[in-house]
Amino acid sequence: MKPIWILFFCFISLSGLTQEASKYISGQLKTSDSLHGIPYISIKNTSLKQATVSNDEGYFQLPVSDENDSIVIASFEYETLRFKVGNLNKFFLIYLEPKTKKLDAVTVRPQNQDPLIKLLLAVKNTPQTTAQTAKSYFYLRTYQDTTQIELIEGYYNLRYKGYDITDINLKAGRLGLTPVNDRYFSSHNSVKAIVEMKLMQESDLFMFTPLTIHRKKIGEQFHLQLQDRFADENGDSIAVISYSPKFEDSQNFSGTIWLNETKLTAKKIVMECENCKTHPFRPIFPVTDSIANINLRITKTFQDQRGKGTFEHVDLVYSLDYFSRKNTDHARNYSISSNAVLYVYDTKHSFVLPYFEINTDVSDYIKINAFTYNPFFWNNQNEFAMNQQEMENQRYYSSPTTITNSDFFKTFNNDTLPNSNLIKKKGISESQFVHWSPDRIVWRNLMPDSLSAKGNSAIIANRYNLEVQFFFDWNQYNDSVNVLTDVVFDPYKSYYHLPIDAVTNCFINMYFDLCEIQRRALQQRFNQLNKPSVSAYFDCFYAFQLGAEKERQRFLLEVDRGTNARNMLKWNQYIYEKLNINNMRIFSGN
Repeated sequence: MKPIWILFFCFISLSGLTQEASKYISGQLKTSDSLHGIPYISIKNTSLKQATVSNDEGYFQLPVSDENDSIVIASFEYETLRFKVGNLNKFFLIYLEPKTKKLDAVTVRPQNQDPLIKLLLAVKNTPQTTAQTAKSYFYLRTYQDTTQIELIEGYYNLRYKGYDITDINLKAGRLGLTPVNDRYFSSHNSVKAIVEMKLMQESDLFMFTPLTIHRKKIGEQFHLQLQDRFADENGDSIAVISYSPKFEDSQNFSGTIWLNETKLTAKKIVMECENCKTHPFRPIFPVTDSIANINLRITKTFQDQRGKGTFEHVDLVYSLDYFSRKNTDHARNYSISSNAVLYVYDTKHSFVLPYFEINTDVSDYIKINAFTYNPFFWNNQNEFAMNQQEMENQRYYSSPTTITNSDFFKTFNNDTLPNSNLIKKKGISESQFVHWSPDRIVWRNLMPDSLSAKGNSAIIANRYNLEVQFFFDWNQYNDSVNVLTDVVFDPYKSYYHLPIDAVTNCFINMYFDLCEIQRRALQQRFNQLNKPSVSAYFDCFYAFQLGAEKERQRFLLEVDRGTNARNMLKWNQYIYEKLNINNMRIFSGN
């Protein structure tokens, strides 16, 4: 069986700006009885067709146009609330009423949990085959004690079938880190861990619930209790079932499940554990670091689509103790906590994804680094955001102590060339995508110099591959169309299994520069199109690719890995005229 990826936590040595809407309303959602803030409830401005959700403390901020905008706050657990904005300067303290239409209670004795087990199995055996792609938003915030040390945001096309996510593709992402004692803490695979978490399937990363455990073991492993029954706004019967493990040392969650008894669908599940036995967290340096005392709370909600249950949102709140550099003079203990949310907000549309091929197994950090940061997207993306914390996010990104994804993976300056290399350079991980810049990239000799560069040309050609991808991102907001292009060196598909010297590095950089010249020509073609249709841009891009590939192949043939001095001079002059970069002078040292 292929080893499963995990959510990595590591300490590693080592911006965008969002457009502010002209008008917002702010407020907090609270329960009418306990007065606690209500997290992750949908708040929609139906006049503007924009939405947000309350944050983990119930606060929200929502764009509005004027006092006549119509607001809808809806949840299956609470009475739907509709109102006009009215006073734009008011702080909206909103108390939501729980569903009041109670149904006849069903008495379930501790020694006879059969009715609840039967209901659980009926829901589990009811097919939920609705498959769809939707727009979604993800964020993660991490703290060391009370100080924020990490922030990740991303917009995705999320593919789901029934209750579970089947695929997720990045549209745009951004992240930031703040050092703790000159080290950085990063959550590398949070999105992957969320995708792995299935409602009714066992996972190596998470503990069991009554819906994931084998049907014959539900009564053996769990205490079940019917906490409540009420009718939702459609008149469907909703059963609220609490569950807890019968044995303290078990691999089982405790929590609550909300089930629609009428449609036999799941509506919500809460999963909690203290000092979890099974969890997705691992130190990336297991020899020197360790983690302990993992406390985890997961909440998943599901929406109704044509009578079937489908994924809506998941949030994770967790804390752990991180022990770094054990048994050394630099040993330290850290109290880490984090909360993450993935929320589906538009089931009728999907993003036009950037044109870029990337291995699905790479971490969230590497994916965000590989995609060129797009200010146009972040400045105009106002369909959905957890706006109450948007200003907090901007303050965090702009803090002088925060490094962002535009800072993580910079190449070395020319004066550090002798000690640098592409495969292992400063950054969060060893294999990073490299975006073109006037700075030079340098490969070190990763193998003994015993290999001969002489021999059959076909054999030599098989010993190296330079993979450069063209990044192409199309976006349209209102009447404005933006097309962002970039060239990116792919470290996963590139290799050079021949001796490397200054001539080799000159040749590699000239190839990268040629791709940048082609990208600039492509950008000019895009600028001349001036058409709103995305298909016109993709047609132009595909046509460009054919000619660009032929030119790159001609370059490779003529310079022969830099061994043809005459043609190297010719192409060097061409690049110098286009980019004002003289690679032969840089790498010769003259």
